[in-house]
Amino acid sequence: PAVAVDSASTPAALRSLLRNVRTVKGLRRILLVVGGPWWLSLEARRLLGGVADALADAVFFTTCDAGPCFPDRMVADLVAGLHPAARTWADGLGMEALQDPHRLPVAAERYVHVLQSELQRYVVEERGLAIRVAVAMAQPGDLVLVVGKGHMDWQEVGDGDALGETHLARFDDAAECRSAMRALAKMPEEFKDMDRRFMPWIPKFEKRPFTMESGSFLSHLKQIHDDPAWVARVMQDDV
Repeated sequence: PAVAVDSASTPAALRSLLRNVRTVKGLRRILLVVGGPWWLSLEARRLLGGVADALADAVFFTTCDAGPCFPDRMVADLVAGLHPAARTWADGLGMEALQDPHRLPVAAERYVHVLQSELQRYVVEERGLAIRVAVAMAQPGDLVLVVGKGHMDWQEVGDGDALGETHLARFDDAAECRSAMRALAKMPEEFKDMDRRFMPWIPKFEKRPFTMESGSFLSHLKQIHDDPAWVARVMQDDV
């Protein structure tokens, strides 16, 4: 798979980027790693999530310059921008399925991994892990696109000692991508022989309860396609 980083961190920038990437010949899928900076307004973060939902094939919602804010709340703002049908579907499952599985009891993690895989909408708060998972799940012809920072090699995070204060922590998206690619090349044989298209990874001989060609994923895409008013709202070029 191909891997790229870009500095797009606003709805307008992400919208333009994804539209341009869509014109690349031979592209199979876009696996997008995206986070909403704390300095964006709540509405802008939600719209960022909506643009990702409308234009990317698989989305990994993560953190990006969370600053003085709680990382899980920043990610939740992005998820709130998903098409309403996705949120209704997730809410009807009796738990907050669109959150980082590591925030749930261990017994629920696999269940939530499966549910997020059905929508191809994943929540991985730790940015480095989100990049590694996306790279490992990519298939031939896919593009892993990590957005938000581009050439900048830092993240603005909470200070920890002083409420509301922040500092810059070393974090380089490009370096993380290169590290993920090296790790993938050195992956033990037992992992190479696993089905990594979805979460959780399973041996290829095991049968999944869904496929990319059926179930909730295609239903979600159809609901987006059949809702021109929602698509028009998230695609406004002036936002």
